[in-house]
Amino acid sequence: MALSMSGCSRGDGGGTTPAVADNELFLDGLDDRAEAAASVFPNPGQFKSFTFEAWIFPTVSPTYIATTGAYFVAVDYLPDEENSGIGVTVVIQEATCSGYASVDVSEFRDVKLSQWNHVAFMVDVSAKQLVISINGILGSPHDFTQDAFCNTSSNPFTVGGFHGRSDFTFGGRIDEVRISNSVRYTTDFSPSPTLGADGNTKGLWHFDEPVGSTLFSDSSGNGYALAGVNGAHIVEEGGQAAIDVTGAWKGTWASSGGVYEGNLAVVLAQNGSSITGTASITGSLCVGSGSVSGTVSGNNVAFGVVSGQDNILFDASYTSQSISGYYLIIGGSCVGDTGTFSMSKSSE
Repeated sequence: MALSMSGCSRGDGGGTTPAVADNELFLDGLDDRAEAAASVFPNPGQFKSFTFEAWIFPTVSPTYIATTGAYFVAVDYLPDEENSGIGVTVVIQEATCSGYASVDVSEFRDVKLSQWNHVAFMVDVSAKQLVISINGILGSPHDFTQDAFCNTSSNPFTVGGFHGRSDFTFGGRIDEVRISNSVRYTTDFSPSPTLGADGNTKGLWHFDEPVGSTLFSDSSGNGYALAGVNGAHIVEEGGQAAIDVTGAWKGTWASSGGVYEGNLAVVLAQNGSSITGTASITGSLCVGSGSVSGTVSGNNVAFGVVSGQDNILFDASYTSQSISGYYLIIGGSCVGDTGTFSMSKSSE
């Protein structure tokens, strides 16, 4: 989609590149995530105001930005909503930790796939209101009635998924994540490309470690380092990927049970580490054709195919003439189906 982003200052598809370049966290959308050893804030048993914020470059939706025992925040997709069905959802867990939500709000505006977006939400426990900010634009307050957050230590803070689970993930890149013990924003603002630490900062991750790193330090000084799980790692910001997948690719796919199989044809365009294009799939009961959006990192190619309500994630390895790996359907009537695929470069 690569649309410009009013009021923001990140590279790769919107605004201008930050004055100081840094690296980013890459997540393949299949099972990658970065986990802390504990909840950061609010800690279990605390009922205090807080702000979560991050710079995100999502290539698929729905996709989970961050979770903990008290809440989760995600880029959502509902085809009948505004903004081409792309929005931000925030869920506050019920105080009894029952698995049900006491607050579940979505705003379908401003956020775009395949470009950088600043996403934040503020919880004010005195006013009992939650406010979502997308690219510095605040939405209307959402009221809530609960007097406590879920008190559990079994779901520590996780970027790009849920602790211990591989079925709720993030596809794309994440940078500059900060959690604060205060309400940071009360009016519209211009998001800073680099977030800083102050007395209200409980956790801060710049993801500036060397390329390939899988351990990510907490710059707040509070010691909440994140560990990459299932391949989550650091990539260079906005740099040209080592591989170029531009062109037409054709091949086959097969479901894990061997019941379904068919042909797959993809046409890709690459800009730096981002890829876009179209896909055509035969033999599937769910998807016939759709749009492609994804990223490349090293020899890894990760992309999503969106067709109406159906959403498929592909994770693959690249050689000069082939792309092969696995797929997972995360939206639509065939959700949960998995399998393998293989494609070769086509001259057509």
